[in-house]
Amino acid sequence: MDYGCGNGRLWRNPGHHDFELMLFDPMIDDLRKTLGHIPVPFSIATSTADLPGNHFDVIVCSLVLMAVHSDDEAAKLLETIQKCLKASGRLVLALTHPCFIHQAHPDFVTSFSQKDGFSYNQAGNQYKVIINDRGTEVSLTDTHRNLNAYLDLIKQAGLTLTDMEEITCENSKGEALDYPSFLILEAGVSEPI
Repeated sequence: MDYGCGNGRLWRNPGHHDFELMLFDPMIDDLRKTLGHIPVPFSIATSTADLPGNHFDVIVCSLVLMAVHSDDEAAKLLETIQKCLKASGRLVLALTHPCFIHQAHPDFVTSFSQKDGFSYNQAGNQYKVIINDRGTEVSLTDTHRNLNAYLDLIKQAGLTLTDMEEITCENSKGEALDYPSFLILEAGVSEPI
């Protein structure tokens, strides 16, 4: 399942086609016309009530959690995901790297990168993000959480961190940045104590 799939961009070139795909996004009705490019069969859910429990091997939640402004709502989102995962299932959570949101990135800038005021430890600050997606600018508001805050939310939802990878992008000259733009966290369902 892609939780918060938006226009389904992650699934344009899925590599292989032998899997069941569910797309979940409360706004998907507005996005249905953009989903024709997905080359695998998929189902759609627009409400958490439509999501099956104990069903998915993998749930991807890409660049969604920063847009959830309340920690309570972020915890509910992760708890919903945890309930949808099989006992052996995995959550793959992609975030803009919380340590480097004040840096310039090739595809996005933040209000923190345009002026002073970034404090890594001051979780809960909202900031503007301007994304350049193939020449189209999109502006939105995200909420900063430090890594401890994300890990606490994961643990609170009954998940355990199993892996972490930092993704470094390239600048317009094809050179790797000196800092990562994204953070990928993998988590599994916690064993009952």
